[in-house]
Amino acid sequence: MKVLWISRHRPGTEESELLSSILEGAEILPISGTVPNTWSLTNLLDIHTPEAVVATLPFDMQEVLSAELKHRDIRPLIRPIYRHRKFGVAPDQIGQAEWEFQGFEEVLEITVSTRPLLAPKDERTKKQTKRK
Repeated sequence: MKVLWISRHRPGTEESELLSSILEGAEILPISGTVPNTWSLTNLLDIHTPEAVVATLPFDMQEVLSAELKHRDIRPLIRPIYRHRKFGVAPDQIGQAEWEFQGFEEVLEITVSTRPLLAPKDERTKKQTKRK
């Protein structure tokens, strides 16, 4: 199974072996670096035509990617799960960080709802101009 791995970091041996076991064989195509926008995600799907996608992305990008995978009839987005911890120092001290791989989960649904905390910039500018 062709699997697109979208992350700043390449999959380690543990991640690769578990993913291959879960998917009953996986040809992992790592896409390292930062994905600049959601258009890039659809472009990656067009270029690589994966059967599955593993990604570590911000929630808004996961939302778009999940919808696109559903639209293309590709299995749900897979997310690696890591536990972040410091080692070698007391918890309240600055120390080297370690990411401990925990497994994978499928993202079945994401809904991002937002609201502005300030009026849009052009409205704030108008109000400031009227005060003068």
